[in-house]
Amino acid sequence: MVHHAGKDRDRCHDEGNSLFELEIGEIYETITGILDPLGIPHFSPLGVHCIRKSSTKGYDFTVKVHGGSTFHELVEDGGCITVHFPGYNNLEFFMLAFKKTCEIPGKVEYRIDAGDHESRHAYPVISSLVNYAKCKIHDMKVVTVDDIISRASNGHSQAIIITLDVLSLHVGNPSLIPVKRMHGIFLEGLIATSRMAILSEDHDSREKFLKESMEYLAKLQKLSPNGKLTKIYRQLLENM
Repeated sequence: MVHHAGKDRDRCHDEGNSLFELEIGEIYETITGILDPLGIPHFSPLGVHCIRKSSTKGYDFTVKVHGGSTFHELVEDGGCITVHFPGYNNLEFFMLAFKKTCEIPGKVEYRIDAGDHESRHAYPVISSLVNYAKCKIHDMKVVTVDDIISRASNGHSQAIIITLDVLSLHVGNPSLIPVKRMHGIFLEGLIATSRMAILSEDHDSREKFLKESMEYLAKLQKLSPNGKLTKIYRQLLENM
């Protein structure tokens, strides 16, 4: 099943009773694949921001990659990129971030879709992740970053913002909900706020969890200032 990206709506999804949809402005946790110069696939867990195209009412993706990373080096050489959207029953694939230090549960089987394998005009696809987008690099912009990762990465203080043209969206299982970065933050925030409510008589503990709750709200507002979960959580704190 193939769905193209140029549809005139903010939510791009499979027709019918589908749980799979991508929303403009949201950040999704993905497994992104690219071939190296030898035609060997490299898969990385990356947060992908779904944005509106400037020329149409469709959507594209942006992703920030830290300087010095393998993915950074590979995208500078061009090539095609596959963006996989694991569901909540595929979370073990995010262990690919630690593939050099621990064993990945199960075998990561893949195939190479379309194009010339040797010239890297092809898409590495993880066989068991059936919801994915085929993309090409549209633009790359170097930005200065100052965070714990950049300071620890051999002195690198730059990252690259990559804009990806979404060529096609393949939905093999419309019942899988793509993983949003917001979801985990929202749930952790609810836990902190519930503890604040339980410990309402303990001033010090309440202040501790209030501070923690406000930090989660700040994270939600940074990711999606007007998002549904941000509004719900903000209202919750206002009513506490």
